[in-house]
Amino acid sequence: MSINEFNLNDFDFNDFDFGIKSVSSDQVDQTKQQTEKLDKVSANSENVSKKLNDIELKLDEVMMVANQNINTRLEEKQLQLDVSNKEKFTKLEKLIVPLLMNLAKDSESNPYIHWPNRKEVLEEQIKKILTVTRE
Repeated sequence: MSINEFNLNDFDFNDFDFGIKSVSSDQVDQTKQQTEKLDKVSANSENVSKKLNDIELKLDEVMMVANQNINTRLEEKQLQLDVSNKEKFTKLEKLIVPLLMNLAKDSESNPYIHWPNRKEVLEEQIKKILTVTRE
């Protein structure tokens, strides 16, 4: 018995879509070629991604070394500044403290200060102080 012997007129073949479509062999070949190309692109993409990760790791290492060098230089510069500032403060103390000590001398027994030519003396001391602070 053949399928044609059955009465199939009562069936609505447009109502049943099982997702099946017929395709030509050219379409199958084209799909295979596209799939192969996509696989190649995917493989190349993975290689590029690995290389980018390697580059990123190397850049991180370079940045770490650069930061260490910068920090070392900053520490050295800070040490130099500390030494320089200490020297300047010592020079300032030697210029200011004797002046103040002499002014304070005998303040109880002699409350008045006789200081002839004080303008010239103070101007000279100011010049010395400014020389130290503006080096």
